Amino acid sequence: MYKMARAKFVLGQHKALEMHRYTPPQPNAEHRIKLTDDKGECIGQDMSMKEVHNHITPGYILSPLLMPHATEMRNVKSMKEGEVHKTFNGYKLVKAGLENFNAAKAKKETEHNTVFFDCKIMPFSGKRLSSPYEFSLNMQRIHRFLEDRHPVELQMRLPGRKLKKKKRSEKEYSLYPDKDLVLQEEWEWLHAHWPHLRPDNILKSMPKGTQVWLPPYTNGANLYWVFGPPWAFSMNLGKKIEEMKTKVREEIKKGNQMQLPKKFREQLHASGQTEYSSDSDMPAGKISDRLINHELELEQSDLRHRYMPLKTKSWIKQKGGKGGRTEAKFFSRNR
Repeated sequence: MYKMARAKFVLGQHKALEMHRYTPPQPNAEHRIKLTDDKGECIGQDMSMKEVHNHITPGYILSPLLMPHATEMRNVKSMKEGEVHKTFNGYKLVKAGLENFNAAKAKKETEHNTVFFDCKIMPFSGKRLSSPYEFSLNMQRIHRFLEDRHPVELQMRLPGRKLKKKKRSEKEYSLYPDKDLVLQEEWEWLHAHWPHLRPDNILKSMPKGTQVWLPPYTNGANLYWVFGPPWAFSMNLGKKIEEMKTKVREEIKKGNQMQLPKKFREQLHASGQTEYSSDSDMPAGKISDRLINHELELEQSDLRHRYMPLKTKSWIKQKGGKGGRTEAKFFSRNR
């Protein structure tokens, strides 16, 4: 999402159409939590999620004490039916900085600007969600990256929502895809009952001054958001995502968007946009433009440059030769 928002071109950015803004729901007032500090001392035995949120401070990460077995976290439906959130409701505040991680600092720092390295990607799925140690370890990595002025993109996947190849091939595309309300309800249930997964709780545990560069966006099975490091300029990547979606729609309607999935091109062709076909990921107009430009290049070039391989010309230039014996030596060497 970070690269998509900062992309200068619309080529290959059709996935932006699937992204929808997501707002986490209010925490469940009836759900009760046991909370301990980093020394193991009990803070509260019967706390609400709002009370837990108030106890989180920068530098202290909210981490579960125990998590259900992977078989109990196959999907959100099994988690609901088993009511595992009531059994595994113990949490602790872990002090950040206990683990050492190597992270390069910003390349250049001036009075008005800071140059950052590439955005760090932190995916959370499978073991990173079901293991308290893995979850805490990766949260400490995020904290360290933000301290060293790296933007961090968090990616979370719903349990049991990895699509198989057959289902991906049957996927339907649209310029205005509807929100997957079923999957959005699953995200809302997770954030209403599992406080360590809530973006607002994670933000509060990060270094003081951490900014939200990209608010949560979801395509159904995945949730994305970006934290910006403190003491840095603010960025509104959410606005850029919406602008990218508008540009992609315009290019598709004009018949100029390249590298669309085959299934998407077939749907567009069936709807009357004959520029797209299942034979090539390049629209018909782009193919004709390239052929015309190639013919012009051939007309403007002489016979020697037209038929001589490019590596031959570069080799002759390096050796300082202009033809004759130098070219003959090159061809005899490669026979």
